[in-house]
Amino acid sequence: MRFRLERPASPAWPATYAAVLASVCEGAAGDRKWPPPPELLTSLGLSNRTLVRNRQVHGATVRVLAAQTSPAELAERPEADGLLTDRRDLVLAVLVADCAPVYLVDPVVEVMALVHCGWRGTVADAAAHALQQMKARYGCRPENLVAWIGPSISARNYQVGPAVLAEVRRRLSHLPVEQSILPGERLDIARLNRDSLLACGLPEENIEVSPLCTYEEPDLQSYRRDGDRSGRMFALLWRGESGTTQVSADSKPQSQS
Repeated sequence: MRFRLERPASPAWPATYAAVLASVCEGAAGDRKWPPPPELLTSLGLSNRTLVRNRQVHGATVRVLAAQTSPAELAERPEADGLLTDRRDLVLAVLVADCAPVYLVDPVVEVMALVHCGWRGTVADAAAHALQQMKARYGCRPENLVAWIGPSISARNYQVGPAVLAEVRRRLSHLPVEQSILPGERLDIARLNRDSLLACGLPEENIEVSPLCTYEEPDLQSYRRDGDRSGRMFALLWRGESGTTQVSADSKPQSQS
């Protein structure tokens, strides 16, 4: 089995949290979408951790996983596009294949969130909703948060049409949206999410945006490029147990046999 891992490169990202985008390149017949291949989880040291995911619906609902959330509830998949917790025993997971995975961590309060942001979720300001929940439920301060916007489709490959752009302009009027709209009705969802986090008070130096385009990278999954033949990528976020978390995740494809 061969897979590719991407992770934050910014020195602002806290070492006690691991954020990974894993793309299964080949050898995943029958389990392209869920669960992640056992070989991948083993390589990341996650074989005995509880992975939690939602039934993604391209919205802005954020699911909170509290201390009292039962194992049965963790196994459920309610409709939501964000996950939020302060628990150390959980791995947050979303599936993407062009949409932007937005990772949020507060290393001071020790809270983490992971949000699936396609154009609909971006227009719904899903990342900002997650941040607001972090503030309301855990007392997080935006200036302490660190964010990584993982690989997604770039604006040069993402033509959306006038109806989508009208929604962007109408619902995100508080952001400098014209900077995220390129000639030819092309949309930069990563930049829109970055601008949303900036508007929420995150320091610019605490936000990293991956330069990789899923459409252009053959080892990354892209629905716009491959249609129904595309696989899915696993966006994973978890808290380390030993104070530091080391993940082998350079930009080259990783091989497992």
